[in-house]
Amino acid sequence: MSYSHDPSTPTYKGVTVTHSINNNGLKKLLIIGKTGTGKSTLCNVLTGNDPKAKIFPVSSDAESCTQATKFANVWFNGDKSKHISLIDTIGFDDATKNDDAAIIAELVGKLRDDCDHVNLFVIAVNGQNPRLDGSLLTMIRIFEGMFSKDFWKQVIIVFTRIPQDAKTKKRREKQNDKSDEDLAADYIKLVERQFKDCTGLKYLYMDATYDKEDEDETDAFETALTELWKTLKNCPPLSTDHVQQVETDNAKLKRQIEEQKQAREDAEKLLREELEKLKAENKNLSDKELEKKLEKLVKNHEDQGFSVENAISDVTSWATIGLLKFLRVLLEPPLGL
Repeated sequence: MSYSHDPSTPTYKGVTVTHSINNNGLKKLLIIGKTGTGKSTLCNVLTGNDPKAKIFPVSSDAESCTQATKFANVWFNGDKSKHISLIDTIGFDDATKNDDAAIIAELVGKLRDDCDHVNLFVIAVNGQNPRLDGSLLTMIRIFEGMFSKDFWKQVIIVFTRIPQDAKTKKRREKQNDKSDEDLAADYIKLVERQFKDCTGLKYLYMDATYDKEDEDETDAFETALTELWKTLKNCPPLSTDHVQQVETDNAKLKRQIEEQKQAREDAEKLLREELEKLKAENKNLSDKELEKKLEKLVKNHEDQGFSVENAISDVTSWATIGLLKFLRVLLEPPLGL
């Protein structure tokens, strides 16, 4: 998908929305997260602009405004000496985008064709409700599947939507009976238990809608920005040359069910054809001769990789009725299949 400038959309200093960031010599920062985590808001602020800037559209609704992978070359925090490429991605739990396969295909295509590498992956987590649920696990597994275990060497968790002023922090610690650091450590442990290649995962607290008039909040956000920049700067490029197409668990299960159904139908069709042929050609054979022919037929089918027992739906128990009785059932008109 390419992006053309809309005259009605304001321009922003140091920001260029583009369809490709291939071989531009810049560090590349990719943001992933569920719908509602504020990842597009974070992207806007990382450019040094307002949280509601039109660079990466945001919405207060449950529906995501990010409808496709979006690239922009920006000045990190508005600093022209820190020119980077920023990548915003669609949330996989977006209610309007229930076709996981299409979303993944779009993402894989964009990364493989229009982005030569990624330096740092930011997993945005809503700090007000930091759940490691199925949709987030699926999203992380997709990226792990795309980039293999090397993905974990270049990941950082960013907890969003958590005010950092002293009064709110104190109240939050009293309510939770834990500090923000303790809560983050607990979450990291959950992630590391789910992914065996994930070790030493780092985290930051970044409230993109922080109060700029509050000294504590401003200091906290600026400190997190400095740490994020240092991490990005030190991360080597992870090439997208071998980005792999992956499936969600739901898509994989659906595909496997369809494949099994088709294999069964093919097996039953072939078996019917051969049994009809056997019936027509061997009316005068003895029971022993028929049994041998059936044994050969069974072996031929099993050699092709499917079970005759599973292919025959109307015979109650292949193992107990025996080959001869089975044959007689099949050869009695109408055919017992």
